[in-house]
This record gives sequence, C-alpha cells and structure tokens, in this order.
Amino acid sequence: MATTTPPEIVPAPDPLPGAPDREMTTPAAADAPSAIVSKFIALWNYPILRSPIGLAVLIAIVVAICGCRAWIGLAGMQEYCHDAFMMLDGAWRMLNGQRPHIDFFTNVGMLAYAPTAVGLWMAHNHAQGFGYGQALAGFLLAAWAYFLGRKRLSGLPLALFCIAIAFVATAPSALGFSPLRTAPGMTYNRYAYALLALLLLEAIGWRDLSNRARFWGGISTGAVIAILLFLKISAFACAIFLLVALIPCQRQTTHRWAGLVAGFAACLAAFCAYVGFDMRPMIHDLRILAGARHFWFAYRVDAIFQSAILLCAFAIAAALLLYARNDRRGFRSIAVAGIAVSIAGALLILGNYELAGCPLAIFLAILVIERVNARPIGRPHPFGLFHASILLLGSAFIIGSLASGAMAASNGLYRALWKARFAPEMHSRLLSGFVPVGPDQPYTNFVNDGLGLVKKYRRPGDTVMSLDFTNPFSYGLAMPPAPGGATVLQYGSTFDNVHRLSAERLFGKADFVMLPKNFSDPTLKDTIGRIYGLYLESHFTKLGESRFWSIFRKKEDVTN
Repeated sequence: MATTTPPEIVPAPDPLPGAPDREMTTPAAADAPSAIVSKFIALWNYPILRSPIGLAVLIAIVVAICGCRAWIGLAGMQEYCHDAFMMLDGAWRMLNGQRPHIDFFTNVGMLAYAPTAVGLWMAHNHAQGFGYGQALAGFLLAAWAYFLGRKRLSGLPLALFCIAIAFVATAPSALGFSPLRTAPGMTYNRYAYALLALLLLEAIGWRDLSNRARFWGGISTGAVIAILLFLKISAFACAIFLLVALIPCQRQTTHRWAGLVAGFAACLAAFCAYVGFDMRPMIHDLRILAGARHFWFAYRVDAIFQSAILLCAFAIAAALLLYARNDRRGFRSIAVAGIAVSIAGALLILGNYELAGCPLAIFLAILVIERVNARPIGRPHPFGLFHASILLLGSAFIIGSLASGAMAASNGLYRALWKARFAPEMHSRLLSGFVPVGPDQPYTNFVNDGLGLVKKYRRPGDTVMSLDFTNPFSYGLAMPPAPGGATVLQYGSTFDNVHRLSAERLFGKADFVMLPKNFSDPTLKDTIGRIYGLYLESHFTKLGESRFWSIFRKKEDVTN
C-alpha cells in the first residue's frame, strides 16, 4: 500500500504576551471591515527594513530631511528672527570658553547651545552653522531611534518613527504655529520632544526582550533624562513624570533599572565635569526662572483641549478595543500611556508657550497602532469596524505630523532659495547668510543699524552687551563675549520685578551697552528702564545714537 506524507504544518507566529490566541479563518469568511483591517495590518507589518534597499531608502530620507535643514540655515526666516541670536550668542560664548550659568545667565541648559556651537565650528563661525548644528542633531537623534527601536518596533513603524524624529528635531518653523511660517526659534524644544519620544519608545514596552536589550534600553532612557536636565528643566520634569507614570506599561526588571542608573550617572558625571562639579549657579538661575515665569492659562486652554484631549481619547479608544478582545495587558498599557502622554503634552504646551499641536502625538500613535495590530482580526465579529476606526485615527495623527514636517522643510527651502535672494542681508561677514523675509524683514535694518553704531565706537578688545531681547553684536562682529549678562531678556519669562538678575551680573564686564529705542520684545518696553535704568545712568555714559539704538560706554573707560 502506498503511503502519503502529511503536509507540513507551519505554526502561526506567537502573539504578544497578554494577547489571546489568533482566530484563523478563510478570507471568504471575513467581513468587509475585517478584510480592510487585515490588509492594513499586512502593510503595517511589512518588513521594510529587512532588505538593504529598504534601509537605504530610510537613510536617504533622513539625510534629505537633515540636509535640507543644513542648506536652509538662517535664510528666509519669517518670524522670531531675534530668537536665533539666543542660540548664536550662547554658542559663541561657549566657543570662547564661557560656561552657561557660571559665566552668563541662561534660561536653558548648556546642551541647548551645544548643537549650534558644533555647527558654528563646522562652518568656521559663519551663521550657516546654525542649520548645520540642527541638522546634525536631527540625524543623531534619528539614528538613536533606529538602534533603540530595532527590537521594539516592526519595519514600517520603526521607519516612520525615525522619520518623525528627524522632522520634529529639524523643521524650520516654530512649534505650535503654521509650518508655512519659517522661524529659527524653539530648537531646544524640538530636541526635547525628540528625546522624550526616545523615552516613550523604551518605556512603553509591548514586547518581551532579552535582559541585554532591557539593559541597553535603560542606558538609553537614563541618558535621555540626564540630557534633558541640561537641556531644559521643564522637559526634564516631564521625563521624570513619564518615567514613573509608564512603569505599568512593561515588565520591570533589575537589568532595565541598572542600565537606567548607569546611563544617567555616566552622562551626569560628564556634564557636571564640564561645569566643575558646581551646580549652585545652575540652581540659582533656575530659581530666578521659576519665580519669574508667568503662565497665561486661559490663553492656552484651546491648545490643550484640541491636542492633548484628542490624543487621550484616541488612546482610550484603542485600549477599549483591546479590552473587548480580552487583552488585559494591552488595555492597561495603552490606557496608562495615553493618559500620561496627554498630561505631559499639555504641560509642555504651557511651558513652551505653544499655540497648538502636540508633537508627541505621532510617536504615541505609532506605538499604539503597533500594539493594536499585534493580533489581526480573523472571523467576522462586531469589533472589525471599531478596529478600522482606531487605525484610521492613528494614521491621521501620523500623516498629519509627517505632512506638517514636510511642508515646513519644503517651505523653508523655497524661501531660502528664492525669497531670500531679494531681501537685504545683515552687514556682517558672519551674518551674511542670515536673511529675514516677510514680516521680520525690518529686523535686518534694526540689527544693521546697531552693528554700524558699535563699529563706529569700538576699540580692540572691547566687549558689548544689549538690553534688548537678545544680543546680536558680540557674535555678529566677532567680538569677545563679555563675562556676565544674559542670552535672552523677557519680562515674565526670564525676569520680573522680584525675581531678576542683579544689575552687576546683568551688565557684567561689558565695555559697551546697546539700548534699543524700540525693543524687539514688547515686554521690555516699560520694564528694562524701570528696573535697570538707574544702574545704566550711574555706571555708563552715552556716546551716541542712531536711528534704532543708543550706545553707552562704561564710565571708567570714558575717562581713560
């Protein structure tokens, strides 16, 4: 009798821990929503990064995004152009040996200036280095996301996560505003959001990983928290909140926490060594900022409801879907993550003075869809349409954020290549590529007028400070930065009537003081003169004035 060999049985892939067994059925038995969802899941789980071509395409996209930012630099900026000098002044000070908080007052940490400092070094101190630094930071953060996410996300989600990191870190627009309005401000906020996304990627763990992978994930999160401490204190506080709030989202192990402590301690030691292991100046500055910071809660309520609340509703709906499918672990993880990230996003909106949006939404949406798609739908059941709705809403978050980043990059490139050609440049070799256009084009005349006034009276070795929002003169004229002073002045943000720098520290050892006739920030109009006018009159003598500025020299220098 002839024998027949039974067909080989290929086992189905194991579901994620906590998920029930897959329900298998024939395609003919599936209803329309289930068929659509199944196709969507197949696309989402496509191993796009397993092939060299797919990985090469991802690298090319990230390089193109970052290269676009490097090319734009500061050409074609439309709004908040004075914010650029906050970074340029701080980076110029660091390149000249000054240390944040110790040698000058700053509302952000040393790492906020570090990318610009590296970019200026790469560009031989030219302002084009502003774009180089931001582009380099975006590429490194995207690479970090790739190596961290290889064992945590499937192909397409990981690729989208890396692209989103690059867009969030490098888009040449102000957070919370239209992507069609180019601006150089908030680079440190962009870095903070990208770093918080890396924390989410590690802390919201859908998969069981090896102890080695958990240890290196802990190293990553520990480093993120330490970096945020020296980047922006409000982002550091949100990172601590998320670290604690997201504990239920994965199984905690000693390997993860050992890595976290090791990563934090190593980075903390390196940063503390830079400031001579003396944290007192940093703490002193943070106390001033905490007291001077004024919040306008009513002005931000719309942004909170339109972004954080919608994001939370999406995550809760996804959690309910998993609960209905008897996935208790997934329900708990997504619900906790949705609430925690929504709260963190709302707090960051308040702290960053953003008008709208929630940059963390795309990263949570990617992680939620990855978890929801862990168990495809088999036979027809009442949750197929609900599943499709969750995928559609999550995709809307993702597509909207990527489209916004692409619009910001393409618009910035257009304005740098075309609009900036017909706008005047600043009268400085280092600032020749800094070309405001549109609403901020008059700022060029404002800066050029001051540059000419300083050139008229300066002597070799002189230092200069400004009582405007930022100081464009030390860097713009390649003058040695004066010890003391501040990289930014804004009433209700960096100082107020009670919480402020002493006049001795603000004026520092500057030989010149530049006082604008019309301040670039409206909060300074009635406050600078009232708080610091008496010291200016008693210690400095007016030398001259121009259309937009008055210049003062220290009295002992005048007598000499």
